[in-house]
Amino acid sequence: MLGRIYSSVEHFYVPRLIHLEEKGVVGVKAGDKGKSYNLYRLDWTKSDAFKRDTYQKWAADHCQHQTKLSPSTLPEPYDTFVRNFVFALPTGYLEEIQHFAQFYFMERMRVRKFDTCIRDMCLKPSQAAINCSVKLLADCIYDQDRQTWFRENEYMDKHVAKCLMMYKFWREATGRGLVWEHAELDNLERSATHMESDKHYASTNKLILMYRRVLGDIRRFEEEQEMLWTFMNDPAMPNGQALDLFYSTQEVHGEEAVVRSKEINAQLVHLPFLPGTLRVSVFDEDGKILLSATYDAAGVPDTVIGQDDELGLVVDTERSTVSEDGKMHLCLKSGRFPAGATARLFYDYTLLSGEGKQTLPA
Repeated sequence: MLGRIYSSVEHFYVPRLIHLEEKGVVGVKAGDKGKSYNLYRLDWTKSDAFKRDTYQKWAADHCQHQTKLSPSTLPEPYDTFVRNFVFALPTGYLEEIQHFAQFYFMERMRVRKFDTCIRDMCLKPSQAAINCSVKLLADCIYDQDRQTWFRENEYMDKHVAKCLMMYKFWREATGRGLVWEHAELDNLERSATHMESDKHYASTNKLILMYRRVLGDIRRFEEEQEMLWTFMNDPAMPNGQALDLFYSTQEVHGEEAVVRSKEINAQLVHLPFLPGTLRVSVFDEDGKILLSATYDAAGVPDTVIGQDDELGLVVDTERSTVSEDGKMHLCLKSGRFPAGATARLFYDYTLLSGEGKQTLPA
């Protein structure tokens, strides 16, 4: 993945593979034990800078509201993880990555004077090629602390890692409606849904929670970026009010709740909150998620993930409620929260005052 891509009107930088001086020794698999591989890191600097500069130039020419802000390509902490990935690349992997990258360059350099839909169809092989390169890289992420191939941490496994790298690449490089598909996040969502519906996956609750958390974080990130885009283009909204209810709301992330052995209680700080947006997540003292429950528009839990693990946590959906004035209660039917457990609340609240005017957060 080296160099630059040219089209008929502009060029676009792609991340470069930088060869690191040290080597990585892999000592887990019998066939790899004691083998050393060259280590590489992707340099996203020029790619991100090009996207930022292109956006700011466009904003200076077209946006009413001048700002130095520009859309990001990944939310934190995922962006930092992706930037710091180290890859231990066997020769066969490196050659195949370079092969697909070169194919991508050649396809993108072609000038296609077609209708947009036809041109996008012709670009599908190049999209598949760059995604193939990313998947090969994801298979070779190297854990420098353990000196072996990376498989997972509390934030992601290698399947999530490849989706995040593809998302970072395609974000601001193609139409916004195509990024989710190009990054194969729809496949990740289908995997989570399949595991939730299959009783044989009862032992993978933590994996389901991981996938749902990543998908939720990306969706919230996209909403925040869309809000930024909207205010950049039209900060002076009619009558001081947004054109759509979503743009008149603000999100709350990680508000604290009180945890007792068999229940959680809280008073939502920001009111009026939007019914159907409340999510309660419970973490152990090491920061790992134990349980996550979302409340529907009627104020009762409609989706609960993580209640079949070794702690035997089962939510009492009849006694768990959230009222219109923001009083939240979650009660366990069986099991107990461990000592040191903490609970965090995530929800949306309206920015519209009683007079229907929009009040932006500080």
